[in-house]
Amino acid sequence: MEKGTTINGAYYAKLLEKVCVAIEKRRGLLAGGQRFQQDNLFLHNSHIAVPSGRKLVASTHMSCGELQRLGNLGDGGWDICSAEPYALKPGCIVYSFGINFDFSFDDSIATNFGCEVRSFDPSMNTGDHVHSKQVYFYQLGLGPTNTVNTEGWRVQTLGSIMKKLHHLKTPIDVIKMDIEHNEWDCFRTMIKEGVLRNVKQLIFEMHTPEVYTVRRPSTKDDFIRMAAILRGLEEQGFRRYHFHYNSFGMYTSSRSGKSRTCCYELYYLNINFLSSCQSSVVLNLMKLVWLIELAFTY
Repeated sequence: MEKGTTINGAYYAKLLEKVCVAIEKRRGLLAGGQRFQQDNLFLHNSHIAVPSGRKLVASTHMSCGELQRLGNLGDGGWDICSAEPYALKPGCIVYSFGINFDFSFDDSIATNFGCEVRSFDPSMNTGDHVHSKQVYFYQLGLGPTNTVNTEGWRVQTLGSIMKKLHHLKTPIDVIKMDIEHNEWDCFRTMIKEGVLRNVKQLIFEMHTPEVYTVRRPSTKDDFIRMAAILRGLEEQGFRRYHFHYNSFGMYTSSRSGKSRTCCYELYYLNINFLSSCQSSVVLNLMKLVWLIELAFTY
């Protein structure tokens, strides 16, 4: 490892791939076709691995062998993981929060996979209705509490929505969120409610305070808060397998003068849905790699 290399999920994943190939060649221990490489280790603070705000999300913990784009090719479309055990099948359930009159993702996932899609957006003055076959719209938003907010929009927690739709004990295949910086407070409530354990894929756009709905510079405390919430998702079993930034959210940093984006699309898989064999082999290898790297680093 070169001096100054940042130890992160992407680095571990690449190293693990080399380990897996070596073991497969010598012993055939991974002949079952392992498709995921994941990092079971949370971000650790050291003189080498100290995440900055941008590096906090511009990395992955694991990979998906089959990525598929649904909806618009640009803004409004989203990627999903189609590899087992996360592949969508008829009868799959999808929650889509934040529509803004763009149903391209919702319609695509319903048409291509036969999913039952629940679409939510309190800002659309259209009322609850059946948008299309298997796509049901609710003029309701996701919130940290059950209330009517300052915009006059009705919002509810994810737990309350799941209870209303009788999904508290039902696996949710995909939750998609684009709720303009409100995701952070909502995630804290979700973690407290314990309602994410049955969610297979969690995809969302994260926003820093530079987003148009807030319009202020990010502070150190903002990044500490975001890091804590993302770590909370990891503790629930979620690992980031994909990310990309939104080019429509570009701004010039008041501190560095560099071009930055307020918005990243982040894609997570719940590793609790992996088989015990997949999890134990990969996680034990990751721990071994981590210990070896620490030994050589320090």
